[in-house]
Amino acid sequence: MPSNECMKFTKVEAAPACPAGFNTNRALRFEFTAATTLPDLRWRNAASSADILLPSEGVLARNGVTSVLVNDIVLGRELTIEVTSAGAVVARFTLSNY
Repeated sequence: MPSNECMKFTKVEAAPACPAGFNTNRALRFEFTAATTLPDLRWRNAASSADILLPSEGVLARNGVTSVLVNDIVLGRELTIEVTSAGAVVARFTLSNY
């Protein structure tokens, strides 16, 4: 990214918190802050994640803060959220479930 642009996950909250055992239903909230010219910023549940997210993807603001709340059904050891721009992964975070 150019030096005058940035993006980052600024908050991640899970309720109930970790550890969350198999088949636990929990709320996951994250905030993503961006100041970028990258096109078509989106978030999605990574293909490597076994967890079920509802919704499983969404749009992110290119400039400002986007707050996302999803329902997570824990089915694996980790959940990974990816941020894409025009289909290419540009950021990700991984949350350990247990």
